[in-house]
Amino acid sequence: MAFFFTILPYLDPKRRLDSSSVNFQKLRLAMVAMLGGLLAYGLYMGLHPGTTSRGITVLLGLFLAFMGNYLTTVQPNYFVGIRTPWTLESPTVWARTHRIGGMVFCLVGVLLIGLALIVPARQMNLVPVGLILLTTAFCYGYSYFVFRQEEQRRNVV
Repeated sequence: MAFFFTILPYLDPKRRLDSSSVNFQKLRLAMVAMLGGLLAYGLYMGLHPGTTSRGITVLLGLFLAFMGNYLTTVQPNYFVGIRTPWTLESPTVWARTHRIGGMVFCLVGVLLIGLALIVPARQMNLVPVGLILLTTAFCYGYSYFVFRQEEQRRNVV
């Protein structure tokens, strides 16, 4: 994963992704830490039968909360962020979508952590997947909504 993030900026067609920026380094560290944490917990679960997946849900919630915070600062590019045709076309749509989408991802992450600590593990099997799908669908729809609003403003003026 670290190697992938090293070559990723060179694959950006418009060279908008700056590998030396602090935000990009935070993303790189978060991805490597999340994957390392998931692998370590998976190994722990394999060595200790009967362990619940509660830890994985908490790790996922922490990651989503971090990513939500990160999304509010990411600049338009082709690899990181909420990349719909509308956000890639307009910097205004990109900024508004990432501001709201970041808040939603952060809230979903905190909600997942809370649910993982309160709800029994057996009942949490599909909750993370459902919340992530709903959040993704919301961000996609919101980016289209903002794009249409901006398009209407341009036509009026």
